[in-house]
Amino acid sequence: MRALDRLSMAAYLDGHGALALTEPYQVCQKATLHVASPTGGAREGEDKTSKYPRGVTPLRVLRPLIAMLSMTGVLTGTQAEQIGV
Repeated sequence: MRALDRLSMAAYLDGHGALALTEPYQVCQKATLHVASPTGGAREGEDKTSKYPRGVTPLRVLRPLIAMLSMTGVLTGTQAEQIGV
């Protein structure tokens, strides 16, 4: 992760009282933070009264999966080695 991305993430989390989420970066050699939603949520302007406004489908799950597979050695190569660095 680039230094600017790290600072931006830390500033965002600090602004929302969630700076503790950065602790894994302090204690682990490799760490990534991902947010995944298997059900989705209402976008701006969408009906927020519906429980699942876009149905139930996997959303934003590829990056966490790739990160986990790379950091556990299932995926290999130079790009996989950069995950979590």
